[in-house]
Amino acid sequence: MTVALPQGNLAESWGISQDGTAYNFSIQPKAVWHDGEPVTSDDVAFTVNYLRSDELPLPEDLRALWKQVEVKILDEKTLQFHLPEPFAPFLDYLSFGVLPKHLLEGVSPAQLVDAEFNLKPVGTGPYRFDHLISEQGQVKGVVFSAFKDYYLNRPFIDEIVFRYYSDPKAALTAYQQGEVLASAGFQTISCLKCLIRQVSTCTQDVYPNSP
Repeated sequence: MTVALPQGNLAESWGISQDGTAYNFSIQPKAVWHDGEPVTSDDVAFTVNYLRSDELPLPEDLRALWKQVEVKILDEKTLQFHLPEPFAPFLDYLSFGVLPKHLLEGVSPAQLVDAEFNLKPVGTGPYRFDHLISEQGQVKGVVFSAFKDYYLNRPFIDEIVFRYYSDPKAALTAYQQGEVLASAGFQTISCLKCLIRQVSTCTQDVYPNSP
């Protein structure tokens, strides 16, 4: 049986107390937001406060969990989560996206949905938001550019473009015409049959039957 071990992202390292109630985390020392500001323990604590809010549409059991967890900031890049009792799957609950306190402080959880931040997000990942693709006043896609200061080295692909389509048929047509390199969400029978025929044709071209 293969055992999946947790992999760090923003967390460079972590440790768990012997009684299973304290989790210490160290943030990647070179981690910065896409605007150049450092990612700090304050950002994580700020995000946890959002997760506790009754104003966000979160599952009630998730909100209840975070209301019981105490967050202690040990220094700029180190923090501790303290649980009232041992909870084995706690690491699974630490996969939430961290929010930038310096940009959202003063924005209530209820205001977050309509905040400008949602149209011009700032993150910490390998790709930063570049711009929206708009046509006739409607958002048709979004462009992400490689972030040169990403803490795990700059990605090799310079740009990724996501395009939105009104229905699966339009997305399939764009894929067939080479407008996009990959697509997802083909859930209609007609689209799936079309894709199967296309894959079958390509396989026959690459591996023709022997005479």
